Amino acid sequence: MNPTRTIQHFVARIPGIGLTQVVPNTSAYIVNSWIRSRRVPMYPDIPVARPSIGLAAQVALDEVVLGVMRSPRSHPHRADYLRVSKELSDALSLYQAKGWIDDPSSYHRTPPPLRLADRTEGSSRGVPFEHLTWESGYLPHPGEPGGERWQSHEPNRSAHAYLVRSTVPSPAWLVCVHGFGMGSPLTDFHAFRAKKLADELHCNLALPVLPMHGPRKASFFSGADFMSFDLMNPVFGLSQTAWDVRALVSWLKKEERGSRFGLHGISLGAYASSLIVGLDDRFDLIIAGIPASDLPRLFRHHSPTPLRRRALEYGMLGEVPSLVHRVVSPLTFEPMVPKERRFIYGALGDRMAMPGQAHELWNHWGRPRIEWLNGAHVLSAISPTADAFVCEALGATGFLAPRADLAAI
Repeated sequence: MNPTRTIQHFVARIPGIGLTQVVPNTSAYIVNSWIRSRRVPMYPDIPVARPSIGLAAQVALDEVVLGVMRSPRSHPHRADYLRVSKELSDALSLYQAKGWIDDPSSYHRTPPPLRLADRTEGSSRGVPFEHLTWESGYLPHPGEPGGERWQSHEPNRSAHAYLVRSTVPSPAWLVCVHGFGMGSPLTDFHAFRAKKLADELHCNLALPVLPMHGPRKASFFSGADFMSFDLMNPVFGLSQTAWDVRALVSWLKKEERGSRFGLHGISLGAYASSLIVGLDDRFDLIIAGIPASDLPRLFRHHSPTPLRRRALEYGMLGEVPSLVHRVVSPLTFEPMVPKERRFIYGALGDRMAMPGQAHELWNHWGRPRIEWLNGAHVLSAISPTADAFVCEALGATGFLAPRADLAAI
């Protein structure tokens, strides 16, 4: 092996090595932002981030999270690269033979009515909720590469969702799809401002748990098996998310007399929500917050250099995974929500989903209303600007019940 590569592989395997890049990466971003702010922008339709101490702190927090995610928990070997490469290649052959590449919607199936397995009550930081559990029933297609591995994670076979009810009767349900690493009332209720929406704006909330997250996780880290080195896992995870959310909406419509449904997704949840509105016409509006829109490209961008180099050698990056991911990519579906009811907010300093991914989704959606936050990824969803934007979107589309006091928005 090349001595330089040997050193790179050794360094990449040092625990916590990713955190050493926090300061240099943050500094480089702020300097580049300062330079860009004094030049003619390369992309006139994306504002230039305004360098500040606050922005630097937010970018640093993003870099800390990325550093932890990049720190090695396991080390892929040649057999792992070969296996993942073969799964992708075999999946592409299957998808082409089934016609799913040309017609991605045909890859997805309509879930049957769900039957609750359990329904309990709880409270998180003063927000009462109901915890629903049911058998997901999702299965990868017969013969789908990696499908048996995905289905072997038993906790993931049970679907979970939390319901937060309006303080006054309302037919409106906002389905809130959380981001990567979340999936508990403590994190999700805070991120989606559950108490404000239920108590002040009189909106019911349904918060499904993404596959391999929260009580469905298969390893120590919530979501680690959803966004992983196994590049077929996001395909299964997103397909199962669409399956579970659509089943939940059908149940809410029948059992809770829900007549209006909206979607608000954050980060990975925004990606999933953007896919769902391309499959289901029952939603009145869609809000995509700090969205990702191209997962293979994100995997390539965030992979440590040694992993990226070997993934390229084994065909794990490039055309094959991009084609396979077409069946779950929001960029291949036309949203069934009218343009005036599509909303996006992105972060100019986003180091995780990257602002370019929000921009790409915005273009694909016909350039609907978008709000650019002068911040980074982790804290954007709970920023006052994002909160005001979400409330404005709900009010402007008439989604909220008439009795809601919109003057407080």
